[in-house]
Amino acid sequence: MKGLFIKDWRLLMQQKTFFLIVAGISVFLMLTGQDLLFMVSYSSFLTVSMAVGTISYDDTGNGLAYIFTWPASRKQYVLEKYLFAGCTAGAVWVLAVAAGAVVFGMGPDAGAGLWDWILQSLMILVIMTVTLAVMIPIKIKFGAEKGRIVTFLVIFAMFGAVGLVSALGGDTLQQLGTAVDALAQLPPWAWAAFTAVFAVALLIGSVCISIRIVEKKEL
Repeated sequence: MKGLFIKDWRLLMQQKTFFLIVAGISVFLMLTGQDLLFMVSYSSFLTVSMAVGTISYDDTGNGLAYIFTWPASRKQYVLEKYLFAGCTAGAVWVLAVAAGAVVFGMGPDAGAGLWDWILQSLMILVIMTVTLAVMIPIKIKFGAEKGRIVTFLVIFAMFGAVGLVSALGGDTLQQLGTAVDALAQLPPWAWAAFTAVFAVALLIGSVCISIRIVEKKEL
């Protein structure tokens, strides 16, 4: 698995200019007093996209057939993708949150709203985990081009479901509003625990699905 990590890291470093641009934009957002939460989400999700994109590089020119001759099983290949994407995106998230905390500490109202901002940043981490859990199986199953189409269809279906619920109106919306109000009454720690459990469960399911896809993949 170490060889897979080195391969993906070198692939990622081929786009270091892009990462320098992202870092420059993030610094600009901080210095100009823009929304720090946007800076965290912007840098984190771009890193997730770039890390998951290494799957497309592997699939180019039937590269997977060569990779699977290495002393690493298909299961290890899948696990490495999740670990690599999680570690790289997680590291960027930590750096962005640390930089944002420093900016908060240097502000006129040092520390004011810092805890709420950290909780919001944790929610970004959860959403980032969910995004990772959705993107990797799609990339592995459909490849680069078809994967983009399927991802778009998934997002479209989600918005379509929201529109359908809105169109139903009446009791459905009322019940949904009651459920949202009930969840809003939960303390922050309960929200954090609920979202963390949900993200971990989704990630475990995603790993199992990806392993099954790769093991059945014919090269």
